[in-house]
Amino acid sequence: MKKLVLAILAGMLLLMLYGTAMACPNPDGSCSMNSYSCTKAEEDGHWLRCRFCGYEFKENHWGGTATCQKRAECFWDRKAYGELGPHSFTTKASSQLASAATCTEAAKYYAQCDNCDAVSDTVTVSVGDPLGHDYSGAPATCTTDQVCAREGCGAVLDSAKGHTPVTDAAVAPTCTATGLTEGTHCEACGDVLVAQQIVPMTGHDYRSATRAPTCTEGGYTIYTCANCGASHTANETSPRGHWFGEWSANGDDTHSALCRRNGCKHTGTTACAWFDGQLLMQQADEAYAFAVCPVCGEVSDGARLSLVEAARAEALTEALPRGELVLRMGELANGEIILSVGFEYSGKLTQPTGEVKITIPAALLEGYALSLLDADGAESALPFAVEDGEVSFTLSFAPVDGEEAPIPIRLIRLLPVSE
Repeated sequence: MKKLVLAILAGMLLLMLYGTAMACPNPDGSCSMNSYSCTKAEEDGHWLRCRFCGYEFKENHWGGTATCQKRAECFWDRKAYGELGPHSFTTKASSQLASAATCTEAAKYYAQCDNCDAVSDTVTVSVGDPLGHDYSGAPATCTTDQVCAREGCGAVLDSAKGHTPVTDAAVAPTCTATGLTEGTHCEACGDVLVAQQIVPMTGHDYRSATRAPTCTEGGYTIYTCANCGASHTANETSPRGHWFGEWSANGDDTHSALCRRNGCKHTGTTACAWFDGQLLMQQADEAYAFAVCPVCGEVSDGARLSLVEAARAEALTEALPRGELVLRMGELANGEIILSVGFEYSGKLTQPTGEVKITIPAALLEGYALSLLDADGAESALPFAVEDGEVSFTLSFAPVDGEEAPIPIRLIRLLPVSE
């Protein structure tokens, strides 16, 4: 009760002091005295009324002191306003470690606010003593210093001692054994200071014979001594691998090709890689569906696409895949003409990535426009450029929308252009 009375008296005293410090803002100027009462509190201020003239006006909240835990309270309406006060980070350490103790520095913890539990993310307080250097590591050698064994320190505790040279005598070469020049090594650690160089043997007379690599076997050079018959091989190379010509269908879902290299009669056979396609026909209710193997050109409707040998590819983004460009062109059983574009190695398709520029003779496309086919039959115009008797166009082998796997081949429809 006593505390309440004291608080009321203190408030009255402050009201008196405030009344003497401020004049009534009544524009009539008729109030010669001023003493206010708070009539209404709002978020952005409060309303005061002059007790003598009744003039009422609004002013911002004021008074009180903000802390890091509590905003300031307005003198008139005790309403919290403004921002919280700043934290006070001085010498009080929190439990959050900023940096562990090292050999030369004590551990540092983030500082805790002197007035609350807040922890600074920049201010630190040193706690305890440095750990001191760890001498348990390897002692100094001829060439290496002893350093502090504590992880992350690396301070030099004892410097390297230096080598103690010892002479290694020279060894004369013989007909069947190599010799050595004079050298030196360290007596303490055994490190070679001056390496002994091998002196060639004097008796052998090597003659060389070279075997070229084939498709399946590597090549090498054999050196044979004319005096004693000792021999060794060098310059070994890998097999060249088969270089197949055009692949032809076998009629059993496989295709074959002969190796082009001189002296090799190998025939390679692999399974066809079938890809589905369909053409939306203007005069038919249903799409024309077919499957094609882009390696050998066989089509499920009995047609076969011919290989365009004068075709080349250039990577515009990323790189071309292993193998060779295989571009085939031909007429389906229903009379439509299509192109298939892919890359093959040993009769199997390889996966292109990114964008690839394709160039073929312009005469092949004379009188036609190009339409890019999707597996569902959707088509989009494929622009091309004609220059110096050649046609070039760009294909993307990135995954199509909604598909995770990249596109191994692209199919193109040739549309006649009416003159």
